Amino acid sequence: MSYEHKLLEDDYTCAYGGDPVKELDSFRSAVEKAMRGVKTVGRDQRTAWVFMEDNPMAMGYIGYGDFQSSVVGDPKYVIYARDVRNGKYGEYSEQYYMRMAVNIDVAVKHAKRFMRKYTTDEIAEVFARDVKKAVTTVISKAKDDYRSAQASAGVSTDSHTKVTHQKTLCLNCSIWCVEDTRL
Repeated sequence: MSYEHKLLEDDYTCAYGGDPVKELDSFRSAVEKAMRGVKTVGRDQRTAWVFMEDNPMAMGYIGYGDFQSSVVGDPKYVIYARDVRNGKYGEYSEQYYMRMAVNIDVAVKHAKRFMRKYTTDEIAEVFARDVKKAVTTVISKAKDDYRSAQASAGVSTDSHTKVTHQKTLCLNCSIWCVEDTRL
């Protein structure tokens, strides 16, 4: 699993329903107080997106709970940000982008260190992948349609046949050109 880039909607509403754990509320307040201009919005009962209103992308999310993947452990404060590289987990896992802390003050320091706004270039890079994928899909479909049109028209798609046909055309053209110059 790669990093989850989150484009925030204009209304910044949370759709999960239910009450968040009280530790998450205090963590959200501490992060909003420690990081100028930062706001949070609930993601689910254990996590909340962290964002700045002038930036369309979430900086990551914070949470409280047991986010370990291999064992059941005690709940911890966690931050999820694109600059975190947690070597205890593989790049394919969500935990690779997480820092965990037992103490809220340490977790707030992690948030201040690793959560940052997206630059314009980073936003373009995130969306360029989607555009490239869409263009590749269109090109692939066009090539398939072209091949099927060739097949239905009875035109061979064999590369050897194409080369032979092109050589014949070139020879005929040169013969016509030579005959035209004799006149």
